[in-house]
Amino acid sequence: MIKKTALLLLACLFLFSACAGKGTEDADAPGGTTAPGSTDSPGSAPREDDFDNRFGQGCVNLAETEDAYYFSPPNGNYIYYHDKQAGDYGVLCAKPECLHDEGNEKDCSGLAFICMKALNNWGGKLHFVGWDDTLKKYCLFGLSYDGSEREREAVLDYGEYTPLQIPNGFDYHRGMLYCFAQYETVTGGVPGYATELFSMDPETGKLTRFFAAEDDAETRVGKPKFFCYNQYVYFLISKWYFDENVPNEIELRRYDTETEQVEDVYCGVVDPQEGCIFRYWVESEDRIYLMPDSCRSGNTPKLYLISGGEMSLLHEFDMATGEYGVETVLFEGAIAFFAFRDERLKVCAYDGTVICDGPLDLSPLRELGPYENADIGYYEDIYGDSTELFVSYIVPGPSGRSNDYRYCLVRYTFREGGAEAKLLVANARGK
Repeated sequence: MIKKTALLLLACLFLFSACAGKGTEDADAPGGTTAPGSTDSPGSAPREDDFDNRFGQGCVNLAETEDAYYFSPPNGNYIYYHDKQAGDYGVLCAKPECLHDEGNEKDCSGLAFICMKALNNWGGKLHFVGWDDTLKKYCLFGLSYDGSEREREAVLDYGEYTPLQIPNGFDYHRGMLYCFAQYETVTGGVPGYATELFSMDPETGKLTRFFAAEDDAETRVGKPKFFCYNQYVYFLISKWYFDENVPNEIELRRYDTETEQVEDVYCGVVDPQEGCIFRYWVESEDRIYLMPDSCRSGNTPKLYLISGGEMSLLHEFDMATGEYGVETVLFEGAIAFFAFRDERLKVCAYDGTVICDGPLDLSPLRELGPYENADIGYYEDIYGDSTELFVSYIVPGPSGRSNDYRYCLVRYTFREGGAEAKLLVANARGK
């Protein structure tokens, strides 16, 4: 109790101040420096091998090319495609005799066993980190867009890190993959929770740690959320406590891929009523938007701006209504207010201008079959931008067990009177 009181007093003294989080960098990781304010660094410009941030900060695998969408649910068993022109979808495998996810084919090209979120698109083909059943190790694979060619590209080299601490959340940016690992620790008989961030060379599979922090067992730590911007890989870590009198913490840093240094961008505290998990979007080095990912019914969703090392309130939106409140999803130029249980969808620009407001169309799911019509379940993740939304739904089966689930991907295209829904992918039940 003394510790919690001290935390509260300290948080109040340093509200919205420079970095005050309890997590500290490991001595083996590069030291932290303070990120400069003002404009972007000289010579900064987007590149073709930049990560597509539309599909970041989540747990579902989604990639897009000119001709198709590629999707793999959180269980990661198979990779699916949706052909934009033909409108059909299926497992990404070109073998005509293969039964794919309907027949448990072990040599199916689309059978990936993806390691959590690890699907990327670069160099004219898909790449993913998955389990190699022959080597009994996690490997990096390459897969052609039509599923005809698949090869093992590298075996993950953990070095000193035990495979029990399996990294996940792989995002490819400018020649390297970036991922994290979180696990429980015991130091001197005291339990804790560690967070480590790595870069991985896709040619060798070698993982190099660039950030490490450890928190006490009383601290709840969210998964790091990456955002790739020019030569920087930003990462946001949210922390909260069971005691609602203790403010929640936000720690935003960035890794400079050129200098290999970690810089503090902003660290501060927020009222627990404002939320505990946050999403953000980097418009420039000195304009970063941040918002909690949910809002309770009766509360007011708030959009914040981080600039010059300070955080300020940018806009308050209409009070959340409905019995269950809303999920708030921040994208480039827009925020989606996603009320799944109340079946409402509203999308606004950062200044509050309404882009789309209407019912949440679930008809593509209800048309799949009798069980889907009875119970859609819930959504798993949301991606998108100011023009469209991609929602991954979980549809429980008659048994209600996880091995009977069906994962579906629906795209919502924003219209003036609402959003037009289209089913992109639905996997075989339990696959």
